[in-house]
Amino acid sequence: MDARRFLKTVIGLVVLVGLLLLVLNWWGDYRAAQRASSSKRQIETTVTPSPQSSEGTATETPASPVESATKTVLVVQVPGLNFREEPSGTAKAYRGLKKGEKVVLLEQDGDWYKVEDVNGLVGYITANAAYTQKTQE
Repeated sequence: MDARRFLKTVIGLVVLVGLLLLVLNWWGDYRAAQRASSSKRQIETTVTPSPQSSEGTATETPASPVESATKTVLVVQVPGLNFREEPSGTAKAYRGLKKGEKVVLLEQDGDWYKVEDVNGLVGYITANAAYTQKTQE
Protein backbone atom coordinates (compact mmCIF):
# COMPACT_ATOMS: atom_id res chain seq x y z
CA MET A 1 0.00 0.00 0.00
CA ASP A 2 2.89 2.39 0.65
CA ALA A 3 4.02 2.11 -2.98
CA ARG A 4 0.55 3.17 -4.20
CA ARG A 5 0.47 6.11 -1.84
CA PHE A 6 3.95 7.17 -2.97
CA LEU A 7 2.94 6.86 -6.64
CA LYS A 8 -0.20 8.98 -6.09
CA THR A 9 1.88 11.62 -4.33
CA VAL A 10 4.41 11.73 -7.18
CA ILE A 11 1.65 11.97 -9.81
CA GLY A 12 -0.02 14.75 -7.82
CA LEU A 13 3.24 16.68 -7.63
CA VAL A 14 3.88 16.25 -11.35
CA VAL A 15 0.40 17.60 -12.13
CA LEU A 16 0.96 20.55 -9.77
CA VAL A 17 4.30 21.39 -11.38
CA GLY A 18 2.70 21.18 -14.83
CA LEU A 19 -0.06 23.58 -13.80
CA LEU A 20 2.48 25.93 -12.27
CA LEU A 21 4.48 25.96 -15.51
CA LEU A 22 1.32 26.74 -17.52
CA VAL A 23 0.44 29.65 -15.24
CA LEU A 24 3.99 31.01 -15.34
CA ASN A 25 4.01 30.76 -19.15
CA TRP A 26 0.72 32.67 -19.34
CA TRP A 27 2.03 35.28 -16.90
CA GLY A 28 5.20 35.69 -18.95
CA ASP A 29 3.16 36.28 -22.14
CA TYR A 30 1.00 38.81 -20.30
CA ARG A 31 4.02 40.70 -18.94
CA ALA A 32 5.72 40.66 -22.35
CA ALA A 33 2.63 42.29 -23.88
CA GLN A 34 2.66 44.89 -21.09
CA ARG A 35 6.34 45.67 -21.70
CA ALA A 36 5.77 45.94 -25.44
CA SER A 37 2.94 48.43 -24.97
CA SER A 38 4.99 50.60 -22.62
CA SER A 39 8.08 50.64 -24.82
CA LYS A 40 8.68 53.46 -27.27
CA ARG A 41 6.24 53.62 -30.14
CA GLN A 42 7.79 53.24 -33.52
CA ILE A 43 7.23 56.32 -35.63
CA GLU A 44 7.76 56.30 -39.36
CA THR A 45 10.32 58.89 -40.42
CA THR A 46 10.73 60.53 -43.75
CA VAL A 47 13.68 62.51 -45.03
CA THR A 48 12.90 65.91 -46.51
CA PRO A 49 15.40 68.42 -47.84
CA SER A 50 16.06 71.33 -45.50
CA PRO A 51 15.89 74.80 -47.05
CA GLN A 52 19.07 75.80 -45.17
CA SER A 53 21.24 72.94 -46.42
CA SER A 54 21.47 70.35 -49.13
CA GLU A 55 21.30 67.55 -46.58
CA GLY A 56 17.99 66.01 -45.58
CA THR A 57 16.54 66.27 -42.11
CA ALA A 58 14.40 63.62 -40.50
CA THR A 59 10.89 64.70 -39.62
CA GLU A 60 8.47 62.53 -37.71
CA THR A 61 5.21 61.81 -39.48
CA PRO A 62 3.05 59.34 -37.63
CA ALA A 63 0.82 57.15 -39.76
CA SER A 64 -2.74 58.41 -39.50
CA PRO A 65 -5.98 56.48 -39.51
CA VAL A 66 -8.21 56.68 -42.56
CA GLU A 67 -9.75 60.15 -42.62
CA SER A 68 -13.52 60.57 -42.91
CA ALA A 69 -16.11 63.19 -41.95
CA THR A 70 -16.77 61.48 -38.63
CA LYS A 71 -15.21 58.35 -37.35
CA THR A 72 -16.06 56.04 -34.51
CA VAL A 73 -13.31 55.95 -31.92
CA LEU A 74 -13.05 53.37 -29.17
CA VAL A 75 -11.51 54.45 -25.87
CA VAL A 76 -9.93 51.56 -23.97
CA GLN A 77 -11.41 51.21 -20.46
CA VAL A 78 -9.05 48.55 -19.04
CA PRO A 79 -5.25 48.34 -18.98
CA GLY A 80 -3.65 45.61 -21.09
CA LEU A 81 -6.52 44.99 -23.54
CA ASN A 82 -5.07 42.58 -26.12
CA PHE A 83 -4.58 44.09 -29.59
CA ARG A 84 -4.46 40.99 -31.82
CA GLU A 85 -3.47 40.05 -35.38
CA GLU A 86 -6.68 38.09 -36.04
CA PRO A 87 -10.21 38.01 -34.54
CA SER A 88 -9.45 35.12 -32.20
CA GLY A 89 -8.56 34.76 -28.53
CA THR A 90 -5.67 32.50 -29.53
CA ALA A 91 -4.24 34.86 -32.18
CA LYS A 92 -0.90 36.56 -31.56
CA ALA A 93 -1.24 39.79 -29.59
CA TYR A 94 0.66 42.75 -31.04
CA ARG A 95 0.60 44.40 -27.62
CA GLY A 96 -1.62 45.33 -24.71
CA LEU A 97 -3.48 48.62 -25.13
CA LYS A 98 -3.29 51.18 -22.32
CA LYS A 99 -6.33 52.40 -20.44
CA GLY A 100 -7.50 55.62 -22.12
CA GLU A 101 -5.80 54.78 -25.43
CA LYS A 102 -7.91 55.51 -28.51
CA VAL A 103 -8.30 53.31 -31.59
CA VAL A 104 -10.38 53.91 -34.72
CA LEU A 105 -13.18 51.41 -35.34
CA LEU A 106 -12.99 50.11 -38.92
CA GLU A 107 -15.63 47.37 -38.74
CA GLN A 108 -17.19 44.77 -36.47
CA ASP A 109 -16.43 41.11 -37.17
CA GLY A 110 -18.74 39.07 -34.93
CA ASP A 111 -17.48 39.41 -31.35
CA TRP A 112 -14.44 41.40 -32.52
CA TYR A 113 -13.74 44.96 -33.58
CA LYS A 114 -11.30 45.55 -36.42
CA VAL A 115 -9.44 48.70 -35.34
CA GLU A 116 -6.51 50.92 -36.27
CA ASP A 117 -4.18 52.37 -33.63
CA VAL A 118 -2.45 55.78 -33.72
CA ASN A 119 0.54 54.22 -35.53
CA GLY A 120 -1.64 52.90 -38.36
CA LEU A 121 -1.40 49.27 -37.24
CA VAL A 122 -4.63 47.36 -37.97
CA GLY A 123 -5.71 44.57 -35.64
CA TYR A 124 -8.56 43.23 -33.55
CA ILE A 125 -9.90 43.74 -30.04
CA THR A 126 -12.83 42.10 -28.32
CA ALA A 127 -16.22 43.75 -28.93
CA ASN A 128 -17.18 43.33 -25.27
CA ALA A 129 -18.66 46.71 -24.25
CA ALA A 130 -17.10 46.45 -20.78
CA TYR A 131 -13.63 46.97 -22.28
CA THR A 132 -14.20 49.97 -24.57
CA GLN A 133 -16.32 53.08 -24.88
CA LYS A 134 -17.52 54.36 -28.28
CA THR A 135 -17.20 58.03 -29.20
CA GLN A 136 -17.46 60.02 -32.42
CA GLU A 137 -14.64 62.27 -33.64
